[in-house]
Amino acid sequence: MSESVKVLQECIELQKKKSQDYQNPNSNVTQAMHYRRGIDTLHDAIQGKIYRAQSLLESGGVPNFESLEDTYKDLINYGSFAVAWLRGGIPGQNISHNIFNKKIIEKTQIKEIECGTYTINGQKFNIYPKGTSGFFVLRFYVDDYMPNGKKHTQRAVLSGKNVHELYLFAERICFSLTPYQIRKEKEIMQLKKELKNNV
Repeated sequence: MSESVKVLQECIELQKKKSQDYQNPNSNVTQAMHYRRGIDTLHDAIQGKIYRAQSLLESGGVPNFESLEDTYKDLINYGSFAVAWLRGGIPGQNISHNIFNKKIIEKTQIKEIECGTYTINGQKFNIYPKGTSGFFVLRFYVDDYMPNGKKHTQRAVLSGKNVHELYLFAERICFSLTPYQIRKEKEIMQLKKELKNNV
């Protein structure tokens, strides 16, 4: 067994032990309660550990509390929490909220979604018929899509026969995008893949 695999096993045991303190079975506290801002809260925790490690390495000082090795193990575990959060698998996580733990406002009260161009959370997209096939195509406006070296301002993301369902899927993507990911073709398509896999 490689040393790195041994480290992962140690991280599993550490995670199990710490969970007894952070969300004891005898309390009403769930793991999701620790991440009020969703993935952003986890990023803050990860960044804090990185800064701690950097401070110790640059100063060459002796840690007063947890060792450098402990810090790296915490990074591994926080990384696993982040992935689990993206998958909607953290105990207590509200699946009707996006990755930032904000409620996804679905347009269920709208009687009928029409074809057209929309902007949600700073991201622009449109839904229009696909010829005479009876299908509709959801396209996102992007800045970095260049198939065969030719720049395209739109990227087809999904097609279907129900305009309302396409709109709701676009809404889920838009509310899950960070400011950095808006109008980024690769980021949007990766998020589409993740959302489709979790349906």
